[in-house]
Amino acid sequence: MANVSSSSSGNTTNTPKKALRVAGKIPPQINRYYKNVSKVYKGFALALLLTVFLFFLAVTMFFSDYVTYENMRYLVRDFGAMMSSETDGFSTVVYNGSGSMKFEAFKNGLAAASGDKYLYYDSTGIRMIEEDSGCSEPVLVPADKYLLMYDLGGTSYTVYNQLTRIIRRESDNKILSGDMSDSGAFVLVTRSRETRYVVEVYNAAFHHTMSIYKENYVLDAALSPDGTTVMIASAVPDDTDFRCEVAVCRIGQEEAVTTLLYDHMMPLDVYAAEEGFVLLCDTGLYFYDFDGTLKTNVALAGSALSYADVNDRSVAVVGSVNALGMESRVLVLTPSGEVLYDSILTGTRVTGVAASQDPETALVYLETPEGILQLRTDGTQNPYIAGDADVIGIVPVKKGAIICTKSSAYAAFAE
Repeated sequence: MANVSSSSSGNTTNTPKKALRVAGKIPPQINRYYKNVSKVYKGFALALLLTVFLFFLAVTMFFSDYVTYENMRYLVRDFGAMMSSETDGFSTVVYNGSGSMKFEAFKNGLAAASGDKYLYYDSTGIRMIEEDSGCSEPVLVPADKYLLMYDLGGTSYTVYNQLTRIIRRESDNKILSGDMSDSGAFVLVTRSRETRYVVEVYNAAFHHTMSIYKENYVLDAALSPDGTTVMIASAVPDDTDFRCEVAVCRIGQEEAVTTLLYDHMMPLDVYAAEEGFVLLCDTGLYFYDFDGTLKTNVALAGSALSYADVNDRSVAVVGSVNALGMESRVLVLTPSGEVLYDSILTGTRVTGVAASQDPETALVYLETPEGILQLRTDGTQNPYIAGDADVIGIVPVKKGAIICTKSSAYAAFAE
């Protein structure tokens, strides 16, 4: 029997419903304004891609010597240095040091070095670097980007940022002096086997670019902040006396821009500030622009030079007036040669000096057997008694100074 189906509602036919195809028949609405904006953005994107391509092409063609794996590591390491920020103070740090430690302010923190280690603390007191110094007699030279450390009388030199060591290398000859510019370029004064003095110049990528040979006794050299000009101070034998030779050289040029000779004068130190070069001699201070033109000078007549310190903000000199050392001439100047303070300090034996980083508040910091003496701009004296601690260094900062002992360093005069 065949199966028959029936419906009580009568005979009906189930037909499927047809879907309406509307989207394919109605054209999309186009807004001409946004269409033009889209074209502009596409044009910018193509131009940016083309610019990046041309940049990498130019770098590859003209600067291929600098595109190295080592330099890429330097770039990554410098990220931390670029992110540094100003701080209001310095936290106390504790270390296992010695009486021969050297200290310098660097990147709002404190760098310290001895014959066995190099330490760097940020302003919060965190130790960022601790490693073997590689130097028997370390000298620290801080600048805006990097810090140069070299072994005085040795051959080792190292460059740091605030996070890590960048390079450590050996010089062919013994290092007698060195300086680092804010650009990252630096110079080393060495003495060759032929008894000639050589000023070795390195660019901001730490490549050797120039050697300046000098027959006379080079005592110091300083590099301008942009790394383009170097001043070399030499002692020239003159019968039983010495003359001072000052040579200003442009990096990349064989001949000196300026050469000056001074009779009966011994050069001691050269410093490069924003305004120009500062030359310290046994008889006075001389201030030059970066072309070697003398702008002004201040004589040290009437006192025997005892201590001096120079930084970007001030120049401080102490001269002994009498043989007992209880009278000292204290002279403070700006790096351009303007005299800020010139007076005789009596009744106190000065054993060291540190130039202020804030001459508008504090003129100078003097080390004495009783403690640290801060001379303020209003003429008052602000003493600081360190107690039983053996102070081995004073590091002026933007607010006060850091007192360094054999075992710790802490802020003072920060009010």
